[in-house]
Amino acid sequence: APTTTACFGRALADQPSREVPGFGRVPALLADCCAYLRCGGLLDTEGLFRVEGSRLRLRDLRQRLEHGCGIRDGTPPQDVCSTLKAWLRELPEPLVPARMAHALAEAATQASPERRVRILRLCGLLLPADQLTALQFLCCFLGEVSRNSQRNRMDASNLATSLGPSLLLARAPSAAVCPREMARLNSGVALLVEFPSELGLHQHQHLLQLQQQARHISRQHHQLDNGEDSSDSIQQEENRRRRRRSSGALGGALKAVGRAVSRLASRSRSRSPGRSRQLHPQPPTPQRPPRASPSPPAVRRLLHRLSAGGSSAASSGPTAVRRGGSAVAP
Repeated sequence: APTTTACFGRALADQPSREVPGFGRVPALLADCCAYLRCGGLLDTEGLFRVEGSRLRLRDLRQRLEHGCGIRDGTPPQDVCSTLKAWLRELPEPLVPARMAHALAEAATQASPERRVRILRLCGLLLPADQLTALQFLCCFLGEVSRNSQRNRMDASNLATSLGPSLLLARAPSAAVCPREMARLNSGVALLVEFPSELGLHQHQHLLQLQQQARHISRQHHQLDNGEDSSDSIQQEENRRRRRRSSGALGGALKAVGRAVSRLASRSRSRSPGRSRQLHPQPPTPQRPPRASPSPPAVRRLLHRLSAGGSSAASSGPTAVRRGGSAVAP
């Protein structure tokens, strides 16, 4: 049976964390590894996250991190990168969940940079706060690595190839995904590396819109309830119908992000009818008639509904969201 540790194999909420300026609470192991690799010009090391470290040294480094001893000076950067990849693989749930992975892969195929960025921003709504913070922090660090690609030979595409299975599959075996599908999913990871500061951008604006809509519906229900004393049965029935419609409106708004990424994923699946395996294999289920894939205008209208005019939000200046909902500069 696997040994329970302080960092490896535990949910993010159960791991030690520390405050990182501009991000909030970040898992301690993730913060320590990235801080070590930033020092002494280690970001220029060729093959970061591609070249594996020594197994004997990896075992020693893992034990040190489990006991909170930190990383010893002089530790090869390959060992630190390999340990970080092992930590990602052993998370109970992948840092990038399956639904988000398919949406990112679809976003990477979009010709419009604005549409790619808009989908990337909306994907932040799919993650809980601690998971979003960890992913934001990691992607910003990987962006630093890719900016040194002339020396370390690790651009966004190479980093996605090396880290994609650890980010997307966690404990699932990589053999469960065919190479063609893995390459498609890795293109979404490359998008995270290319635009790290866009993940979760303006997230607080979307949540504020939902809160405002909820307050409006609550006031509307209150007004309808106060008018329920009317003896006009036709008016009473009309009030009931209006309450049902307004309740459904809020529920639809809360589920809109999930529908957006699901439709994007179904669109990408319809483009690859020969794919035999999914990201997480599921037991066979009764087949249903295929749904029509949404056309680009339909996707654009759905994204416009969620972002309330995402282009105007994008022009208001970059603001990133950290744990707790407060906005900070990237």
